[in-house]
Amino acid sequence: MRLVITGTPGVGKHTVSSIVAHRLGMRLIDINAIAMNSAIIAMDESTYIVDVDKLADIFKGVEDNTLLVGHLAPYVLDAIDLAIVLRRSPYELRDIYGQRGYSESKAKDNLQSEILGIITHDAVKRFGDNKVVEIDCTGKSAEDVADEIIRIVRHEQDGMLGHIDWLALIVERDELREFFDY
Repeated sequence: MRLVITGTPGVGKHTVSSIVAHRLGMRLIDINAIAMNSAIIAMDESTYIVDVDKLADIFKGVEDNTLLVGHLAPYVLDAIDLAIVLRRSPYELRDIYGQRGYSESKAKDNLQSEILGIITHDAVKRFGDNKVVEIDCTGKSAEDVADEIIRIVRHEQDGMLGHIDWLALIVERDELREFFDY
């Protein structure tokens, strides 16, 4: 199996992936680490600009029994068996970005991406909706999320693509202006 764990920065991808790879005996490849070593073409403010075509070439022919992790997965991978998109409430993410010292601009960009479900959209577009599953990590430990992924991989739990809608939550709370300028 070629398993992908992706999602917006701060959702817990790397922590969860380490647990899942260990428990399933899979080779773990960090897409971001390879990008940093092989495909960075520039830096804009505090954001690295990645040559996604070069990175995609690196990942052609990924071996079986591999777990690939990183937010760039939907833009550089093709032949995968299952993509798990980790999602987290923008309210929790806002706190995580504050703890990480993200600039206001970087935090807002990532929060907007999570609210709009950009990575899920791009993963479905790239891999197909039959290969993409969303998991809400809000308030869950990395161990609990890893357990859920393993149950999905082993077909012990339904892995149908759900629909996590943070935008509806924010609109319901009348807090759109906290995350979007308009």
